[in-house]
This record gives sequence, structure tokens and C-alpha cells, in this order.
Amino acid sequence: MKRTYIDSCVLIAAARLDNRDQICQEALKILASAERYFISSYYVKFEVLPHAIRNKNNLEAEFYETFFDSVHEWVEPNQQLLECAYNEIIKNNNGLSGIDAIHVAAALIGKADELITAEKKEKPICQVKSIKVITLRK
Repeated sequence: MKRTYIDSCVLIAAARLDNRDQICQEALKILASAERYFISSYYVKFEVLPHAIRNKNNLEAEFYETFFDSVHEWVEPNQQLLECAYNEIIKNNNGLSGIDAIHVAAALIGKADELITAEKKEKPICQVKSIKVITLRK
């Protein structure tokens, strides 16, 4: 099984459930894979759930909760995570945002084989060298 950390933008893309959207379809295929062992952090939850709940989009919120129920391993939101994230920002020195650094750190601490995102290839998260980053954008 491939240990996979899913960036929040992948969940947002998948939640659209749009058959015509290639990124949505790729995201859904990854999330449905029985060959993956999902690792996540509460930071992903914090990024996706409040918006769906605030907008009373119950189907979207349920979609996210279904994914979170399938997560095999949760990375603790602790000092180690934040220090690792800070080190990623310093090491990469490419404009990596704080929240993306936290996702990278969570993937590293969770010993993920890969971090999957829907960001464009030129974005700082896709340039990280400390973990294999796969983008759904071609």
C-alpha cells in the first residue's frame, strides 16, 4: 500500500463531483484507491470543513467527513510538526506558504511515500525536494 498524504486542494477538487473536470476525476480515482494508506492532519480538516459548513453545503461536508473517516493515520498537531514545517520553509526558501509547509511536514512525519496536490507545477509546494510531490495538474 502506498502511504499517501492528500493536500486539501485535492479534496476540494474531488468534492465538486464534476464528470467534465479532469482534476476532479483524477482526485476521485486517487481517493477511491484501495491501494492507498491515507495519512492526514487536522490542518486539512481546518482548511476544508469550515467553508462547507458555513455555506451549509451538507453534501460537500459529508464528502470530506467520508474521506476523513477513511484516513488510516493522523499526524499530531504538535511542536515537532511546526518545527519541521518551519525548517521546510527555511530549507526551500522559495515562497512555500506556512500551511503548505505544515502539509509537507505532516507528510514527512507520517512517513508518506508521496504528497498529492492539485497545485500548479510551478507553485512552491511542487518544488519541495524532501518528499515526492505529485500534482494532478498536467
